[in-house]
Amino acid sequence: MPKIDFKNLGKGNLLKSKREIYLLTLFILVIFFRFVIPKDIRKIRLNQEKNFSKQEELNRKRTELFSVEGLVKDQERYNEEYNQLLRTAEAMEKEIENLKNALIDKDKLAEVLNYLTSSANPEEIEFNLITMGPVVEYDNYNELPVKMKINAHFFSFMEYIKNLESLPFLIETKKLKINSPETDGRVNAEAELVVYVSK
Repeated sequence: MPKIDFKNLGKGNLLKSKREIYLLTLFILVIFFRFVIPKDIRKIRLNQEKNFSKQEELNRKRTELFSVEGLVKDQERYNEEYNQLLRTAEAMEKEIENLKNALIDKDKLAEVLNYLTSSANPEEIEFNLITMGPVVEYDNYNELPVKMKINAHFFSFMEYIKNLESLPFLIETKKLKINSPETDGRVNAEAELVVYVSK
């Protein structure tokens, strides 16, 4: 194997042959690949690993951010739904209060017949019968059934039934039976009503 005279190279003597140039080039490349490139490759790998871990951290932070944004949006939606339910509950409470106020007090049951008859014009409405049945009890209210037999002109009778809605308590017409034996417009009517009573 030919030898390279490094002493002469240091004194400025040129290489004598192409073979020596190739060997010197090969020697430099071997040293370069042996000592320089592995360090650079290790640095590149370390940098890639750092970049990869930073990218993973960034992705994790991004996922956390999106989940936090989702939670904020969910919180806003839940707050809106809660406020809507709160408004609905308040409206229902008012409605329940109104219905409770529409129930007649049980201490005033004796006045029910007076309410029913005083709202009619005696010249137009003739009561043949008006009776109260036993009170039917429920959990939150009671019902007082009332039966009436009336003789009146048809339009006067219908006006009377309509006026029952303006009484200061809740009343409901359950049954209504009308017949007209005469042709003069007068009718015989039977009505079954329910008066709602407070507990």
